[in-house]
Parts: sequence; C-alpha cells; structure tokens
Amino acid sequence: MSRTTMIRPVNPQPARSTMPWGRLRVILLVALLVGLGFPASLLAAPPSAPANFAVTIEGGFVVFSWEASPEADVASYQLNFSGAASGLLDVGKRTSFSYVPPPTLGGGFRFSIAAVTSAGEASPPSNEVSFSFPADLPRFVGAEACARCHEQKVNDWRVSGHPYKLMPAREARNRPIPLPAGFTWDDISYVIGGYKWKARFMGLDGFIITRTGADRDVPGKNQYNLENNTWSDYEPGVQKPYDCGSCHTTGFSEILNQDGRPGIKGTWVSGGITCENCHGAGSRHAASGDPTAITKDSSATLCGRCHTRGAADSIPASGGFIRHQEQNNEFQASPHANAGLQCVTCHDPHKKAVFSITRTCESCHSQQAQDFTGSAMQRLGVRCQNCHMPKAMKSAIKVKDYVGDVQSHLVRINPEVTAQMFTADGLQANNAITLEFACLSCHADRDKEWAALNVQGIHALGKESTAMAR
Repeated sequence: MSRTTMIRPVNPQPARSTMPWGRLRVILLVALLVGLGFPASLLAAPPSAPANFAVTIEGGFVVFSWEASPEADVASYQLNFSGAASGLLDVGKRTSFSYVPPPTLGGGFRFSIAAVTSAGEASPPSNEVSFSFPADLPRFVGAEACARCHEQKVNDWRVSGHPYKLMPAREARNRPIPLPAGFTWDDISYVIGGYKWKARFMGLDGFIITRTGADRDVPGKNQYNLENNTWSDYEPGVQKPYDCGSCHTTGFSEILNQDGRPGIKGTWVSGGITCENCHGAGSRHAASGDPTAITKDSSATLCGRCHTRGAADSIPASGGFIRHQEQNNEFQASPHANAGLQCVTCHDPHKKAVFSITRTCESCHSQQAQDFTGSAMQRLGVRCQNCHMPKAMKSAIKVKDYVGDVQSHLVRINPEVTAQMFTADGLQANNAITLEFACLSCHADRDKEWAALNVQGIHALGKESTAMAR
C-alpha cells in the first residue's frame, strides 16, 4: 500500500492575493519608465514566488509540488537544491513532478522553487523545505522478484503487450522487427512498441527517427506496421522528442533525460509496463510478503491512467477513426460504466487481450444471448463483439473502410440512419457505434438505409419467419 508523508516546510508562506501590491507597484513603475523611453526588456519585473512548495513521499516516488505564480509571462520553474549536492534544475512549466531517487542518494537537502519568465527574470524563491531521502523508501525491484511467488501471473504478463511498450535496442534486436532504411541496430537506442501494431525508433540522441534513407534525408517511412508489413510516415521530417514515458515505462519521472539522451523527456526505472507500474514499488512486499505492502487497485481509473487520451469525457478522433489507446474514454461513455462495471469485470489485466476475457457478454445479457443462439448470424460465425465492439479505433493502419485495427469499447449501437459517428469536424467521436461500423464493415456492398431497415430484431434473425430485406 502506498504511503504518503508530508515534509513540513521550514518557512511556509501565508496565502497571497493573485496580484500582490508590491508587484502592482513595480508594474506601474515599469509602465511609466517604458513611456519615458526605457527599453522594456531592461525593465521586466520578476514574477511572484510560487506558493506552498511541498515535498511528499508517495510509494516509491518523491513528489515535488507547488502553486503556480499568477503572472502570465511565467515560462518555467527552477528547482533550487543544496546539501549533499547543490544546483539548479529547470523543470518546465509543470507545477508538480515525481522523482525516483537512486538507492545511493542520501543525506539532507534544502529545496525551494522559483518561477522564471520568458525574458529570464526569476522570482524570489518559494518557502524552503528541508528533506532527507528515507532509507526505507519503497524501491522498484522488477518483475523477476515478483515471479518468485507469482510465477503464473508474470508468465501471463510476459505474453501480453505490456512489457513491449518500450524496449532498449539490445532487447528489441532479438524480435522480428525490421529497421528503417539507412539504419543499423548500432544507430538505435530504443524501439517504441514492436509487439502487435507498430514500431517506431529512437536514435542515439533519444529523438524519434523521422528521416530515413541512405543519406537520412527522406522524411517519413519511419513507422513499421506489423499487421501488414508496411512502412508509413510518422511526423515526417520533424525533430520529435520522445515524451511518452509515463505510459510506456515503469518508475517514470517527468524530469531529466534517460541515459543523458537529450531527445528523451524524463527518466524511468525500466522500459515497458511491468507489475510495479500498476502495483507500485514492490520492495517491501517482496521482502515481507505482506499483502498490505503493495497496491491493489481494481478500478477503471487505474487502467485509465494510460488508456485515456485527453479528457476522459471526450473521445478524440482523426481520419475517420477513434484515436488509439482510448479504451477508457470509450468505456466512460458506454452503458457499462453507467452500470458500475470496471475493466477487470471482463478482463484479467495480466493477460494478453485475446486471452484476458473472464466474463462473456451472455454473463449479463442472458435474454439477448438466448435470442441469438441458433440465429442466422450465429450460424455464420458472427459474435457479439463483431457488431458491438467493431474495430472503430486506429493505432497503426486502416484495414478498409470502417475497419481500423483496435476494437471499440463504446458497445452501444445507434440504429438511426441519420446518426453520425463523429462530430462535423471529425475530431471527436460521439457516444455510440453507428451502422457504418456495426454493419457496413462487413456488408460493404450495402448502405446505411439497408442496415437501418434490417437491424431491428437482428439478434433473432433466421430463427423465425424473418428475412433480410433484399
């Protein structure tokens, strides 16, 4: 179970108004001097200090957090630290970050945070926090430690896609993954994916490879699609940093650069989604076997940390398909979420998706299952998910019209002929599967009007004197 400890600030600041009088006087003075001809760049007022800076312990992470300075021109924040080591660290415009300290890091520190404007003006420091990294901080111990007691769970996990979300080149080169034209394995630091849908590649500088060819001057042809053995373009020619570590790695911290590679934003303990990404740092549990010393969260919220794109109450779309890895966005819009189900109601999260089903549709929908048994659709091999969970999501490739490469979790079908799957601009999906995806993905020679005419009573079609419209 994760532990949260608040470190008491040395000199906490009282609450402030969003526009301190001192700051306002400085702004008025600057405005006056600019009016008299002084260059504005020389008169820029520093921002206010961030408020309520704190350091907490959450599981195996040390978390730094603060309230944003109110000024609009703040471009980033700078962590000041002194003690066992001293320095300044730019942490970007975020107002919190987590850090996994190495086991060798000890001794006491004093931390504060300052706001920095785009002109380089720094605020006064926040309240200062004294902190020592505790010797008993939970540590990430790796899946092999888990396997000593949970061998079957770890074996199930090894077959799933989770371990392969990010692989170092030394591991990826042993898998059946080709390389972009003009590159050898000695040019690759990491492979992103490479399990089922696609593989992208990072160069030795940590940036995603977006130019290929003998002279590496050809934009694109940098994403390998495993399903159909093709290459496609991903951000062709763009200098693209890797900033997806929060959902592709375990023990992720938003700051610094993994292996010192400038193109990688953040650091991690291990690549891929391992046991401890969901269960938390496991050193205490591994040492004691205490079931309370590990996190067990069966909510959809946990899965949604990675299987959500943007806001959970929206369903981003592009190119006529729902964008990939939005299972939680779809689930939250579905009848299943309203009924109180969770992802683990139907799935064993340790297993490969195709083997993970623990509860089938007829477990809850007994009447529909009874109607469907012996129907024309069932005799043809159609299953519930073919219509209610069609491949309306696209990760790597469009197979054909209305067929992507990832199953939808919207489940509900809107049978109206006028229903639209997407908003007018195509950037959001609506909250139900439409007839194009439910019916025309197979019946490509038909249209929505035909589908709307035949969809009523489809579960029992062929059992009585029902017949499809000609």
